[in-house]
Amino acid sequence: MDSVLFEKFPTVEESLKNRIPFKEWQCHDAKDYEKIVKVGKGSFSEVYKAHYKKETKEQRIVALKKLKIFEDRGFDITSLREILIMKRLKHKNILKLEDILYTQPQEKNKKRGNVYLVFPYMDKDLSIIRAKDNIFNLSHIKYIFYQVLSGLAYLHKCKIIHRDLKCSNILMNDKGDICIGDFGLARKDSRENHKRYTGTVVTLCYRAPELLLGSREYGPAVDMWSAGCVFAEILTANILFGGCNKDKEQIDKIFSYCGTPNEKTWPGISSLPKYKELTQKTQYHNTLREHFKNNKYIDDITFDLINRLLDLNPKTRITAEEALNHEFFKREPKMCTASELPKIEEFHEYQISNEKLEQKKMKKNMEVGSKDYLGKKRNEPNKD
Repeated sequence: MDSVLFEKFPTVEESLKNRIPFKEWQCHDAKDYEKIVKVGKGSFSEVYKAHYKKETKEQRIVALKKLKIFEDRGFDITSLREILIMKRLKHKNILKLEDILYTQPQEKNKKRGNVYLVFPYMDKDLSIIRAKDNIFNLSHIKYIFYQVLSGLAYLHKCKIIHRDLKCSNILMNDKGDICIGDFGLARKDSRENHKRYTGTVVTLCYRAPELLLGSREYGPAVDMWSAGCVFAEILTANILFGGCNKDKEQIDKIFSYCGTPNEKTWPGISSLPKYKELTQKTQYHNTLREHFKNNKYIDDITFDLINRLLDLNPKTRITAEEALNHEFFKREPKMCTASELPKIEEFHEYQISNEKLEQKKMKKNMEVGSKDYLGKKRNEPNKD
């Protein structure tokens, strides 16, 4: 059983106590790889497209995840958790950790070496649905989401919570492989040991209501809420609960769509730490169905799956195993095969972010350039 494997996991604390040098980690030297272009950036890492220089018959392209090194503690504890978890995960819908690399200490990085994780290169992520119109039909959508649920079912069977599921962390390639990646926030589900987790996980627009209300004892249901947001996004090409910057705004938007819960529909909600702070007096009715009324793919059966994934009560929210057996996947049109997915050019969300940043810089430069040294707009009459 996979879950038994994870019972034997060393904790982060145990790993830190028994820390051993990188050279004894069976790591390989990063000089055998050459970076091509940066394709991603996070709080504690950068991701590069790279190729393995030693292979001569066919150029092997990989993804290198460079872990950020801190002066006081080496690389962040989230990176250590990611390595401990990913070394044990083996499933076709989970991105495989192939190798760990290091570089020799150098003057330019204050005599510290760098550490890289090596993964298969996936040339696009699912955020492409917001950038390209109508690229997937319902057969494609069924195939993609079924693979996502299969990966989640495996993780939850292994008692692992991903805690950052979103479209940009669902990776694809031209072979039709779909993999869940980025396990920097993943944790072992230790609720039976009454472990308390931080609630500030998951990107805000994919964050489950129990997290927003301050719950620190949660489980795989937080991933299933995120999966519901991903499913809605694939179907509509829009972020369902997007546009919010604060927890209060986010929970209010969720309730305005899904209705305001109470002790009858969500027993225990009033005891959550931020319940009184974040919930408003406004009582919303469930209007979720109305937000999909003009979508050609969302009929009553499809909506039922969305609705069960976005169940406000985490205890009654559908599980990954249950979702895999939902009627949505059994009816026509049948899901496509991997080879039938459309061929799409290389694409990562990092590109969108960079393009938006460049546009903002250009706009700012144009505004600055349109003013004279006194700060007035050019051609503006001098009133002095």
